[in-house]
Amino acid sequence: MQRRDEERVEDWDVQGLVKDWDTILEDIHLNRIYWVARVLRKLQKAGCSVGGLVEFCSNWYLMNVIYPYIQRNVPKYFLKFDKVYSTRLHGLILCMLLHLDCEWKDTKYGKLSGYYNTWINSVHPLPAK
Repeated sequence: MQRRDEERVEDWDVQGLVKDWDTILEDIHLNRIYWVARVLRKLQKAGCSVGGLVEFCSNWYLMNVIYPYIQRNVPKYFLKFDKVYSTRLHGLILCMLLHLDCEWKDTKYGKLSGYYNTWINSVHPLPAK
């Protein structure tokens, strides 16, 4: 799981399958259900609120269909792998929650090491070598 934006670290070359959130969401076929949210969002932007009904439906669909779908399918996707390499903070956190072996590399802004040092290493320090 490698960043593709300005935070990407160029010197880390992982061989094999390289994904980011957009391709992971494609792989779990989110597009099969996300089109409804797009239509509702376009109606909102066009000013078709109908007393707030379109906004209500859009929010309801996100909370009750889209988010549960992602919560069910993204962990299943990650569990297909023996080891995950990540430059994404959410990738590292998800691997920890799923007890997956994860090798990570920090971003330009130090988000992953900051999280690790604050929440993991301070509670469960690694043994000295």
